[in-house]
Amino acid sequence: MGERRSREDRIAADLESIATQLRDGDATLYGYEVELESDGRVQRGGITCADGWFAFELDERRKP
Repeated sequence: MGERRSREDRIAADLESIATQLRDGDATLYGYEVELESDGRVQRGGITCADGWFAFELDERRKP
């Protein structure tokens, strides 16, 4: 039986693959939207890549 990778290792590998595809022009970033708020911003979007659709949200709001 093969070596089991942790969940974090698998996600990191997937993100590295998506980043490489973006850099190489083999993936496309779509419809990110930025919501400006008094305490920061939130970015939402998605990326089409060889593995399918990757949706994301980056919450850059400051925490109290």
